[in-house]
Amino acid sequence: MKISHRLNTLLLILLLLMLTQIMGVSTLHAMTTYYLDPDWTGTQNGTQAQPWNGVSVHWSAINTALASGDVTVYLSARDASTDTDDVLSENIQISNKTANPTGTLIIVGNRFYNTSDATPNWVAYTGASKGRVTGIIAQNGSHTKYSKVTIDGVHVVQTTGDKAISVCGDNWTVKNSEVEQGSGGLAPMFLIVPTADSAHEGSSAWCPASSNITIQNNKLHDSVGELIYVGAAGCSTVDTALSDTNCNGKPSHSNISILDNTIYNCGSWADQGDCIDMKAGLTNVTIRGNDISASRNSNNVRAIVTQGIQTDGTNQNYVIERNYIHDHPGIDDAAIALVNSWGTPNGITIRNNIIDTIVGGSAILTYDSQSLGVKIYNNTIYNADGFCITSQGGTYEIRNNACLSNNGGGTQTSMSGNVTSTNNASSSTFGGTCTSCVAGLTASAFTNVVGGDFRLPPGSVLTDAGMTLTQFAADYVGTLRPQGSAWDVGAYEFNVNSGDKVAPAVPTGLSVN
Repeated sequence: MKISHRLNTLLLILLLLMLTQIMGVSTLHAMTTYYLDPDWTGTQNGTQAQPWNGVSVHWSAINTALASGDVTVYLSARDASTDTDDVLSENIQISNKTANPTGTLIIVGNRFYNTSDATPNWVAYTGASKGRVTGIIAQNGSHTKYSKVTIDGVHVVQTTGDKAISVCGDNWTVKNSEVEQGSGGLAPMFLIVPTADSAHEGSSAWCPASSNITIQNNKLHDSVGELIYVGAAGCSTVDTALSDTNCNGKPSHSNISILDNTIYNCGSWADQGDCIDMKAGLTNVTIRGNDISASRNSNNVRAIVTQGIQTDGTNQNYVIERNYIHDHPGIDDAAIALVNSWGTPNGITIRNNIIDTIVGGSAILTYDSQSLGVKIYNNTIYNADGFCITSQGGTYEIRNNACLSNNGGGTQTSMSGNVTSTNNASSSTFGGTCTSCVAGLTASAFTNVVGGDFRLPPGSVLTDAGMTLTQFAADYVGTLRPQGSAWDVGAYEFNVNSGDKVAPAVPTGLSVN
């Protein structure tokens, strides 16, 4: 009898779950689900049978549901008649949401679609189309954080003179989406709103310090200005100390992750279009596994640029790793630049990156003579017009880097300051003192540099030529170091067991620290 009673109870629970899913509302963990098809013209209650055709008039329902749990809004991924984006010509104004509700607002654009505009019928979708909107906007003049937002599989095409996405709040995730900006957009394209006010080169609609923001596995391209602009503290003038006299917006945002994105055509519609521009005073930042190129109308562009922090010993705790930065035809000063106009770089690690073909500048450049704790490890750098690595003073560790055919084949680095340089490899002269370094590096040390394949072939001079480091334990694709008797030099570790058969693709974001 007890077994029969339990079975009946389980069957009842399953039946209730099925019924609530059909109705578009799930009572499990107080989760609410709505559906949206912009082409539907009938009665709207957000269910599959009567979906919404927009968001703007339904914030009351969303906020009521968020008070008790998560809310998921499924945008129809494709048009009913053709496999193209289903287009909602609307900015989703996140500033209409409850600021910090119990639940998270989840907007999904690639999971389901409505097969009939006359008689709605929703089915699972696995194609390339996405629900499209013109913008997702949280920036606001009241300086209110709108927290707990996830954007998943949405196509944002901004042509109306606003940002494509603006983030102001804690616990944001934007993933699996495509974001682009037409010529009518407004720089920057993807904005984490500054904490500095407009008098300090921030924004009149600034945002309080926010945390836990993730931008992951997106296709981001074609911006008017900066493609990803992580606003933060700012100053009214050049101030390497980020002092209270000239600067504003401190402490700034923290726990920012930019992971596994494909980023290209940065600044394609205008100059000054850095691909990832990080402002002052940020802490706990990870930029990992991104494919970053700028292949159209790219002038005065940097792949990654970041400002510093106050000279009070605060560690920014930046890690820039496993990025493939390539084919930049009009670089400003460097592919990766640590600049000093606002604050002094402190506690930044650049490791396991591949930098390939940089026109007009160096690969890695640090400006400030007071830079502290900058670590440059195991990067492979090829064919930059400028130097492989440039430091203009400060304290650095430069270890296990491979520099090939940079600076027109001349001296590979230009370094000043308190520099510890060991186990690097270079074609021509390295530049400065280097202990246990490999000289006379040639293309034969790699599989195919012209084809962008920087894996190490058997017998490479870079194999087992590196120094053992304790700060991390894996290479560009996650292979553990060492595979032989010692670490290898450069971004790849030769895998003695598999012959290093891992394809030279964009890394997956696996982190082995």
